[in-house]
Amino acid sequence: MATTLDSKTYGSLLAKYQPKIIASEDEYNHTLESIEQMMVRGEELTPEENSLLELLSILVEIYEESQVPVEPSSPQNILLHLMDARQLKQSDLVGVIGSKLK
Repeated sequence: MATTLDSKTYGSLLAKYQPKIIASEDEYNHTLESIEQMMVRGEELTPEENSLLELLSILVEIYEESQVPVEPSSPQNILLHLMDARQLKQSDLVGVIGSKLK
């Protein structure tokens, strides 16, 4: 179910924050600060503020995706990263992928 927004309140928020496509690191940092200020309030946000928070978050996501190219990784590097993230050793995987010894 869609939340009904008060257009006057939402319009005032848009005028205050003036969200737009992020084109620089300074704009990115400023937008992140705005998001952090709203997130501190948590559940106290109005529906209008929640909508603005969602909009700002999408703008940040778009900027991040355009600025941080994802480099292809080898299967070995992916496996090593996953092992590190889960604090696994080679010996933890022997039961799954076997060992070199035959």
